[in-house]
Amino acid sequence: MSYRGILSPIGSPHNENVTFSDSDVILTDSPPPDSHLHNFTCSKILILLETKPEQYIIIKNTGKHTFDCWTNFGFPAIVNRDGKAKRIEGFVSCQHCFSTYSFISSSTRCLNRHKCNNSKVNEAATQKRLTTLFNHKLSKLKDNEISKIKNLLVK
Repeated sequence: MSYRGILSPIGSPHNENVTFSDSDVILTDSPPPDSHLHNFTCSKILILLETKPEQYIIIKNTGKHTFDCWTNFGFPAIVNRDGKAKRIEGFVSCQHCFSTYSFISSSTRCLNRHKCNNSKVNEAATQKRLTTLFNHKLSKLKDNEISKIKNLLVK
């Protein structure tokens, strides 16, 4: 079955002179589908994040122990009719370029290797935090050590 005019292909602007098949289209005025009713792929999520920002968003990882890569990544989600975000399970997306990866458990290997297409983020990503480079512990100086340092500075 083909449709003309009322449907748009995913990721392409609306064009009334183009004919699409059922498998290539989403109703433009329909609400986003529930994740359990829709077969998501990484590329499909990327396109939806780019073209339908009011319906598809990225939510932050609010876990207690998050690695540095989570400053750029989050979980893609569908905004339902009540305005609440429902996470699309099994995927993570870059908050800057929307690159999406399948995600199982807590493996961040592919997230750490991600080279963002957004040039501003890519420049900042080349500089790592000092905390990731050094395994340091804060140590408190004893009073006599503080006195020695002060005396050395005065000399």
